[in-house]
Amino acid sequence: MSNPRSNDVQSYSLMSKNNKICDFVYDACKEVVTHIEHIDNEIVAPLGVYSRPGQINAYALTRWISKRCMPAFRSSMSSYKVAGHALSPIDLMFKSLGLNLSDQYWFCPCGYDFDWNALNCFDNSYPSTMKSTKTQAATSGFVPQPDASTQGELDKHWFRDSDGINCLRKAGSGRANREPFSEILASKMLARLLPDDEYVTYTADSYQGAVWSRCPTCITTETELVPAEDVYTYFGHSEKDFFHQYHDDCVALGVKNISAALDKMIVCDYLMSNPDRHTYNFGLIRDSNTGACRAAAPLFDNGAAFGARQSQYDIEHGFPYISHPFSENPFAQLDYVQDYSWLDLSALDGFEAEIQQILSSNPSMNEAMITCLSKNFVHNVSVVSDAQKQHLCS
Repeated sequence: MSNPRSNDVQSYSLMSKNNKICDFVYDACKEVVTHIEHIDNEIVAPLGVYSRPGQINAYALTRWISKRCMPAFRSSMSSYKVAGHALSPIDLMFKSLGLNLSDQYWFCPCGYDFDWNALNCFDNSYPSTMKSTKTQAATSGFVPQPDASTQGELDKHWFRDSDGINCLRKAGSGRANREPFSEILASKMLARLLPDDEYVTYTADSYQGAVWSRCPTCITTETELVPAEDVYTYFGHSEKDFFHQYHDDCVALGVKNISAALDKMIVCDYLMSNPDRHTYNFGLIRDSNTGACRAAAPLFDNGAAFGARQSQYDIEHGFPYISHPFSENPFAQLDYVQDYSWLDLSALDGFEAEIQQILSSNPSMNEAMITCLSKNFVHNVSVVSDAQKQHLCS
């Protein structure tokens, strides 16, 4: 492969730990993969780089790379680009070697002999401040750092806490800063309904004079998070609706109890009025060594729930929102639920008090909004209760 490090055209190897999946040429100006070669189909690869099972192609790899980097509209992007001496979000991601804490994939530049064991962010330290990032970038040109490969519009960054656990810290949007409080509230609700391993726990964290949410990573060096979008890409379109296609694709991948996991996700999202369950906000846990899909991923990223992005007018007038991922109508999405036997709604008794306690700690939330949100939650519980009763009678 020619021109390994020209200004615009660069050559890399897509890696899984220290195993090479393929070599590819990337045109940084056009932001496309122009060529792929030396594909090793024996190495576990991201599902999202396939156009269909067994076939990695340039279009799918281009799209997967574009979704792996920090979005350009994130408010902290400019400071990250300056610190990383990067021209664009994708350039910043390549300078960070594509490393993250959701999987073990990364990009090794042609002509370099990097060792994943010495670079990965699971086992090794990584820059936790912009100053240290800038120093390393200026010295070597590459900085093993996971933040450049985080998705989503809200500011976020990884750090290692005093117990050595990798945690993601995430901000809210605007002055209202509602998302961290909704994230914490969602965790409290899920704790009443689900086993601990079926949801990610978020707690409050004071940072830069504001409340952020934080959570530990649910991924290890032996597992990876597979977004639902990558499952959809891997199998391609079909004539089925998205719910049945995703369900059947997961069954084909050997995922156990996928029906139960989807039932729980749909019901819980309805209860907390979550409008943001897009295809990168749920997925699967996969064995990073064998490629076997173990189970549905625990529920995560619930910060848009409980009216976090609704205006006060909407909150006070019927609480309209568009749901995801299987129907834009929240109530219609409940129709996909096949089993309610797991659900004990009595566990939610008194939860309105937690809504009041947590949301009232946010200065931007007034009493009228909190009262409406609490009433909406009670209404949602009533709707789900009716659906559960009807299902049991059918």
